[in-house]
This record gives sequence, C-alpha cells and structure tokens, in this order.
Amino acid sequence: MPRLHDRADEFRPLWVHMDYNLFEELLWSAPLEVVGKGRLGGVLVHPCALGVPIVRTTTAYAQPAQCFLPVHERLAQQVQSCASLPVAFNNALIECYSNAYATMGFHSDQAQDLE
Repeated sequence: MPRLHDRADEFRPLWVHMDYNLFEELLWSAPLEVVGKGRLGGVLVHPCALGVPIVRTTTAYAQPAQCFLPVHERLAQQVQSCASLPVAFNNALIECYSNAYATMGFHSDQAQDLE
C-alpha cells in the first residue's frame, strides 16, 4: 500500500547512510556560482524523454542547469528510499554555505511552502 501524504513529513531531517563522506565529491560535481553572502549554488536536472524538468527557485542563476551525474543519481535514490518517496527526483538545487552565512537552520526559500 502506498504511503499516505502527511504535512508533518514535508520538512523533516533524514539520515542517509553512505559508505564515505560525499561532501567533497558533491562540492566539485557541478559548477557553483556565488548566489549570496557566504552561499554558492547551482541547479541540477535529470532530463527524460519528455524533456527537461522545470525547477522552481527564487534565485537568479547565471549558469544553466547541469545534468545529474552518477553521484547525484546515487544520492537521489538513497534519499528517495530513506524517505519512502513514490516518485524519483528529477531536479535539485545544490548549495554550499560558508561561515559567513551562519543562520541557515531548516528552512524553505518559498513562503508558500510554509503555509
């Protein structure tokens, strides 16, 4: 039986077990650009036969979206499995924060996500 949607699940921490630390590999897996004080970011997509997915973001990126690489595929599959999601990821935002951006916490960049 498919898992039922529960709004309480929309923002929750997940622990994804990996055999090694992915940080360095992910950091260099796609070109990132400065998108704010202490913040680097980029857009990843997984095109399919229907085309390239639309990515919803309020950030204006200078670089085009990059296609998923094997490291992104593995991580997306791990998160999908860990979260019991019925649908695979077809896009992602990748961001890296420095100590200059110290107030991150759990958040959404979209106000409508919090309503």
